[in-house]
Amino acid sequence: MRRLTERAVTLVLLIFAAACHGTPTSPSRSPALAARGEPFEVTGVVNDDAGRPLQAIPVTMRHWLGGLIQSPAALTDATGAYKIAFTANPWNEGSSGSAAARAELIADGYEWYYRTIYVTGPQLVENFRLHPLQRIAPGESVVFQMAPDDGLCVTELSWTLATVCRTARVTAQANGSMTVEAISQGDAGRPLVSVCCVSGSDRGGNPVTLPVTAATEFTVEVGLNGGFTTTQSVMVKTSFDP
Repeated sequence: MRRLTERAVTLVLLIFAAACHGTPTSPSRSPALAARGEPFEVTGVVNDDAGRPLQAIPVTMRHWLGGLIQSPAALTDATGAYKIAFTANPWNEGSSGSAAARAELIADGYEWYYRTIYVTGPQLVENFRLHPLQRIAPGESVVFQMAPDDGLCVTELSWTLATVCRTARVTAQANGSMTVEAISQGDAGRPLVSVCCVSGSDRGGNPVTLPVTAATEFTVEVGLNGGFTTTQSVMVKTSFDP
């Protein structure tokens, strides 16, 4: 629950920072329009990484309205479909365009997923692909197939050049020291790694070495720069010293 709260707070800060560096609405729009916002409807389907529809997945659209963060949500149906209607003040994200909301999908058993929803019109179609959450112990490895449409980085790696992230959970079996290293097996460059939580905060780098306590679970976030266009294979290796 603590990690969930940290990510929610970080996402709010990211939206706030985006709006501060841009403009919530286009200068050509009137103050009255900005005050009442613009209507949007987002529809789409949520699947797993094998293409199977996922039912009862909460989809949240965090957005600005009147200077406040709003968070309407909807559950996917048996076909994986969802629909959310909301009124928002879009913000400027530079060359990327105008953003209506940040999509947030947090579901038990799956990696958390975030994506900026850009304005192309009042009716938007956004499909999402969730990955089952992988859990390992120190000394084990996991391989991520990272794609350009994977979720955005939040928390520590959101302030670096990394934009696309995947996560795993590592549970320590004994007291000691753990090292986490991410190795790219493609041409997307060296990955960045963040491990939470160490003394109440994230620790970043590659590799990352940290003290661990038996039965403590850590979240490992691996990020790549969003400039790649094909799926990249990244191996996450962990080692343990008592």
